[in-house]
Amino acid sequence: MASVQQHTTPNVNVGSLARLTPVNLMPERYSRHMKILTKLKQIQQVQVSRGAGNSYVIDVFTTSQSTTRIPTSLKHVNSEAKGQQVATLFSRPDTHVEKRFADFVKLRDELYDACHTGPHLYMNCGFCSELTRYLLFGAVLPGALLTWMLPQRQRVKAVQRFMESLLLLAVACPVIDSEACPCQEKLPRQLYKFLFEASA
Repeated sequence: MASVQQHTTPNVNVGSLARLTPVNLMPERYSRHMKILTKLKQIQQVQVSRGAGNSYVIDVFTTSQSTTRIPTSLKHVNSEAKGQQVATLFSRPDTHVEKRFADFVKLRDELYDACHTGPHLYMNCGFCSELTRYLLFGAVLPGALLTWMLPQRQRVKAVQRFMESLLLLAVACPVIDSEACPCQEKLPRQLYKFLFEASA
């Protein structure tokens, strides 16, 4: 019988498992656009509430707060305890920003301008058409009409729905820059800036 020689390397111990080494899990081409979309896709909930004076408070809750993502951990817990666990999971927002109503109107106008002007206007883009249609004819858009027609409590709900709609459109954008139209790059960037950066 021929004996088999074992060759050892610095990372492997004979008779035991290999040592753990750090591995870069990010793709080779990880752009700013990809980072922004990844952060937006982690958002579990956006809450808009009335702030002091004429301001609105936006609380953003992301998956980074989760203590466990194991689905079996909730199997033997009754429904009341589940509700309490979800409430404690989202008890502290990741981001807490204060905005004025004019900030929501400005966001709407900037997004409309991005989709409706420039060289991209003459390209038949389905995403831009959908976003433009929403920003023109959406039922709950921040603006003068909403201010005149709705009481404050309903305005908060309208702004909440506006933010949720923009978030749904933003996370539907392609992750790879080369596949995104200019508006699909601008919408996530503007929404990220709006939700995660304080007003100047």
